[in-house]
Amino acid sequence: HYMFTRGSINEYENLNMFMDSGMPANNGKGPILSPQAMKYMGFPIPKNKDMEKSTFSGMGGGSFKTSTFDLNSYNVGSLGEKNTSGQYWTGDQFNMYETTGFVSDAMIGHDFVSKYRWTIDFDNYSMTFSKPKGE
Repeated sequence: HYMFTRGSINEYENLNMFMDSGMPANNGKGPILSPQAMKYMGFPIPKNKDMEKSTFSGMGGGSFKTSTFDLNSYNVGSLGEKNTSGQYWTGDQFNMYETTGFVSDAMIGHDFVSKYRWTIDFDNYSMTFSKPKGE
């Protein structure tokens, strides 16, 4: 199954975010932006020589490079992070349109969704997020 949601990064709203609940996000780093989203939001695409080789498995294994940059915020609905970092990955992780029918602007992973309680309602094609009890 593929899970997409609308989210925001800095002041840019209504972005399509692919949610991969099992994907680590590089030691707590924030969303991974597509090259198109990087350009749209005015972030420079890092030069290959300035990037690190990935240590991740899955989604292309370690065959891509990563880089980070500062973000003011990113959100899914009212839940989100402030003063964090975003990521850029080389490779074709965002080429999902033919499979899903969605253009993906960013990916968020386990480091985001693990902070919240969430429920997937497959019958109604929806996800519900809430803050953990006591917050």
